[in-house]
Amino acid sequence: RVRTLIDPEFDGNAIDIIVEKFEGTYRVSISDRGVGMSRDDIIQKLLSFGKSGWTTDASVGEYNNYFLGSKDVSGQYGIGFFSVFMVAKKLRVISRRFDASANDTIVLEFDNGLESRPVMYSASSAEKRTVGGTVIEFSVPESLLLIDGQDIGDFFKDKLKRIFATSEIKINLNFMNDKFVLDGTQWRDEPFANLMQRISTKSLEELEIEKFFSAVRPIVNADGCVIGRACLLPSPLSSKGFYSGQFGETGIVVSNGAVVCTGNFLGVLQGRPERAARDEAFITAESDVFTAWLSEQASIFADLLECGSEQAGIAQYIVGFGGNIGGLKFCEVGGEYKNLSELRLLLNSVNEISIVQDAAVNLAKPADGVRSKEAVSVSMGIPVLINTRGFGTQAKSYTSISLDKFLTKVISEEFCIESSVIDEYNKIYNGNYIYGCEVPIWIQADGRKIYAEGKKYIRNMCSDDVKELKFDPKKRDEFRNRARRYR
Repeated sequence: RVRTLIDPEFDGNAIDIIVEKFEGTYRVSISDRGVGMSRDDIIQKLLSFGKSGWTTDASVGEYNNYFLGSKDVSGQYGIGFFSVFMVAKKLRVISRRFDASANDTIVLEFDNGLESRPVMYSASSAEKRTVGGTVIEFSVPESLLLIDGQDIGDFFKDKLKRIFATSEIKINLNFMNDKFVLDGTQWRDEPFANLMQRISTKSLEELEIEKFFSAVRPIVNADGCVIGRACLLPSPLSSKGFYSGQFGETGIVVSNGAVVCTGNFLGVLQGRPERAARDEAFITAESDVFTAWLSEQASIFADLLECGSEQAGIAQYIVGFGGNIGGLKFCEVGGEYKNLSELRLLLNSVNEISIVQDAAVNLAKPADGVRSKEAVSVSMGIPVLINTRGFGTQAKSYTSISLDKFLTKVISEEFCIESSVIDEYNKIYNGNYIYGCEVPIWIQADGRKIYAEGKKYIRNMCSDDVKELKFDPKKRDEFRNRARRYR
């Protein structure tokens, strides 16, 4: 990639992978025609665990300014190199700087993994590279590649497609003379089905997602760069649930063409790795661009989805990351899902209403009964858009709010409740709300009601009203024990 930046006329922008079988092992050769490495690069960067070059020193001499701080640089010397010894003992690195002569080709050889010292020497006549770049050669025991009976050739192809689905560099795989070319350079405008066949290890029929293809839209930063091509999917945590077995099978976050982590959406988002392990990322879309895309998704799914719970599952993401939910249905009252306009009409006709968590409603559902019209059920918390180690990092640089907080804001506006009263009502002690009440959520056929813990809101609510709703801890424990029986 750096070689292309340095020399626009360079046409060797490809990586070649050759796999051959020999006496119970697979010999793997990976080569490129990039900038290559000098003897000093290998010693100081490749062999120094945890160190790397690129933007911190003149790794490519006078050409360093071409990529200093550039988002176009994806790899770094040394990062990840030692992981190869998890599967291989014997390894050779043959490299020649692109601006050096063939006589400057260097060979680094490991004969027994990290159990013995590596040997570095000047390449023999047969090893000298006629062009700049690097070759890595290693052997993997056949036993390590026997994965659930899967064909090893298909295993290599699937891994390449999955990890480099949007690679700007072509990858040529020759697996025992079975040739395969991975070209992700057209991911921004190729047929979306083609892109998805690389992203997922499952077939489109297994995923049952083709009905969402019409919702896919590009995400374009202010500079005109397409940094995503995706659509949302109903949250797996919505009241109905959605394809819970497909986490990570439909969406990927990539950096410079290589996967960093997966996500609960459909398609591709570009991100920035947050760790050297490249297993966690933040979305690189500008916040106003991303929220505009979210708002467009709301408009699309309001027409595309008929199921209220699935619309609510989309609304969690829209509101959670600062978008406008528009006409999406996002809460349920009396067994009917309502959008914002419909909810406001309802609130104008009543003087009090209660909020309860949708999960509590579903857990307590009786064999015969109807939903109470006294309570609005809604999801709580912000759903996981990107599968990372920490939930709190996902909304970085975006305005985040959960659906229940959004609903509370709407009710407080319609009921003319001051923000100071809402703040007092939402005080927490020892992990529990101080104020709240039991809310009727189901009416059984015999007229008996089933209750859940919730929050009651009264028109023109004041502090005195809040004090009347203080929850008795003993009553809360009694209620929660009763709620567990419904599980």
